[in-house]
Amino acid sequence: TKSKIENEIRTLCKDQYLICKHYLKSETAQGSLECRVFYFKIMADSFRYLASIETDKHKLEKLSEECS
Repeated sequence: TKSKIENEIRTLCKDQYLICKHYLKSETAQGSLECRVFYFKIMADSFRYLASIETDKHKLEKLSEECS
């Protein structure tokens, strides 16, 4: 069902976000330009996927704040 798929996307994106934030962020700060581009691309993709399935305006605003 649609809600099951959306919940799975939310879970995967949140896991990806946490992995990037906790494990890659420190590496990115000291890494190459390619490393930094990869980090920001992965983070942007996670938020883009979440934004594409979110319909609640409040949740979309919260996602927007987290991206900043």
